[in-house]
Amino acid sequence: MCDYYYILSCSEWSFSWFFKGKRGLRQGDPLSPLLFTLCMEYLSRLLEKVCIGPHFSYHSLCRGLKLTHLMFADDLLLFCKGNIPSVCTFMEFFSCFDGASGLQISNEKSDIILNGLQPDIEAEILAYTGFKKWTLPFKYLGVQISHKRLTKIDCNVLVDRMIKRIRGVMDRIQALCRNFLWEGNDTYSKAPLVAWKTICKNKDHGGLGLIDSRVWNIAAVGKLVWWIVSKKDHMCIKWIDKIYMKGKELHDYNPSNSSSWAWRKICEVKNIFKEAYIDNKWLGKDGEYSISAGYDWLMQDPGVKVPWSTIVWNRFNVHKHSFIAWLIKHERLLTPDRLLKMGIVMQTNCYLCGEDIEDHEHLFVKCRYINQCYSKLLEWLNISLEGEVSAERMLKLRKCSGFVRLVLCAMVTAIQYQVWTVRNLCRHEQYVINPSKLVANVQRDCRLKLMQCQVETLKQGDVVWCKQRGLL
Repeated sequence: MCDYYYILSCSEWSFSWFFKGKRGLRQGDPLSPLLFTLCMEYLSRLLEKVCIGPHFSYHSLCRGLKLTHLMFADDLLLFCKGNIPSVCTFMEFFSCFDGASGLQISNEKSDIILNGLQPDIEAEILAYTGFKKWTLPFKYLGVQISHKRLTKIDCNVLVDRMIKRIRGVMDRIQALCRNFLWEGNDTYSKAPLVAWKTICKNKDHGGLGLIDSRVWNIAAVGKLVWWIVSKKDHMCIKWIDKIYMKGKELHDYNPSNSSSWAWRKICEVKNIFKEAYIDNKWLGKDGEYSISAGYDWLMQDPGVKVPWSTIVWNRFNVHKHSFIAWLIKHERLLTPDRLLKMGIVMQTNCYLCGEDIEDHEHLFVKCRYINQCYSKLLEWLNISLEGEVSAERMLKLRKCSGFVRLVLCAMVTAIQYQVWTVRNLCRHEQYVINPSKLVANVQRDCRLKLMQCQVETLKQGDVVWCKQRGLL
């Protein structure tokens, strides 16, 4: 590399000064991670030679794997027997690494954990290394590291980072998700309208398809089970095989009472997935296990699929309309018939027509007000339909394309949403919107939704139908 560079003149601008070229990398340089990786690879190869020396002894649990170190990002963990010769061997190799790379140990950022040693040996090791003494448990990246089971208090930081471990933590995460669904924040003091078990079902089985954190956690641990069954070439799997299983097959293995809490929990999950492994193959196939596949297997619902899922989750529905329609199908809106059972209200007559007890069937099928809205809607659409108006009947209309039938279903869902909104206005503010105004609101909502469609993907007849009704 030359010491100076000359900038050539170009077009309208001319540069004639010099700047000095220098070697080296600054923080944030794209080459920094690569250079760091190369240095750590050299350090790893140096540490592999440690075991060859006559003065080095492995940690008792690392001897079988010949494990001397682990790396995570820019953190390094070293393992050896608690004696002076082994520690001195490590320090000598770091001096060699320092001479080759110029990188030195930072004593202020380095700690050592000693266990079962005589006080004089501990003092000599600490004096020789210059490190601070650490004890278990300690925190790493904000997470408590301990050889014992983590408590709920220890896992508070894990909840904030959505890392799932203990059942109590699962309950709190599940509560946060449930509260956000019903209230939009992390607190909700009322009873949920729909049970969480139902919410976590697939949409075609009547749920919302949300993740059950408890089941997902089991499926995530199932990934470790899969690695053990398929004997993946991972350090943690080698550790488990050497320390616990000792060559046994997982389906024949039962943990001892002296095993760690984490390992016993993994074995519990192993028993849950036992039926899913046929000849040590996931579901008897050669495919890889995935957490989502394990979750689906755990959540498999033998129940009957609901016939209304395609209506409620119609792609032309506004999302809030779909949610209210879903609650209507489950009959979970707080209508007076339900509030009466809870002892909250005494009036049970319909707020819109006052003619009958207000329940889901009356409000969304029989009420005079909603039928006036349906009449206005059919008049605008130029559709003749005798009897009850419903999304199910709209889907069966003849002489309509599939696109038009889905749009009609979205309009019925929009009317149900608007009627529920008007009913609440009538109850709390004694104010009722004219049916013509309500249908105009439905037209507006459907128009805004259809404007998001790519017109070029629609058939010409569907485009004409929409334009005739002012939807495009």
